[in-house]
Amino acid sequence: LGGDDATLLLPLYAVIVLGLAVLWWMERDGTRPRTWPTTPLDLPLMLFVGFTLVSLLWSSDVPEGAVKATFFWIPFVLLYLTVVAIWREGRALRTLAITTMAMSVPVALLALGEYATRDVLWNHRLMQANVYSRFFRVNSIFYDPNILGRYLVVAMLIGVAIAWLKRADGRVLVAVAVAELVDAAGLVVTYSRSSALMLMVGLFILS
Repeated sequence: LGGDDATLLLPLYAVIVLGLAVLWWMERDGTRPRTWPTTPLDLPLMLFVGFTLVSLLWSSDVPEGAVKATFFWIPFVLLYLTVVAIWREGRALRTLAITTMAMSVPVALLALGEYATRDVLWNHRLMQANVYSRFFRVNSIFYDPNILGRYLVVAMLIGVAIAWLKRADGRVLVAVAVAELVDAAGLVVTYSRSSALMLMVGLFILS
């Protein structure tokens, strides 16, 4: 499935469909009110996506714009609406934080494995670029090293926040420290400057 760029989004589409199915089931079961909750992001998101769709009217490449709208903008809006609808039904923030940190460790380990074997997944352009570059960049389960780096940075910032909130719990601090070390090592071999900048800004905001 990873042989072509678009198919890498298939797992995300599956998650969106699953989320919509859960919403439908909750409404059918009466466990969720039919009124949709609102957030401060609603208006800017609506304006941005709305303008993007309207801009197809004067686009010089309508087919390409339609592909972007169908496979990127609309699915992400559906994902946003699903998250907003389910968010209050459980410990969503806690679950999201723990899941992100837990997933980041095997993702970073795969990146380190790629660096050790000098072999990357999915991205043939990256393989070619690594041949002529002084640095060997890795991408783990992602298509682009920068996306991998940003994902690991999000996990690292979550880890710092958890360590700050749970600093009296020694076991939590040890677990977070181990995850942070693995993620940091994975971040190094992405050679992503934008991710390094994101980490510095994030740590500044947290501090």
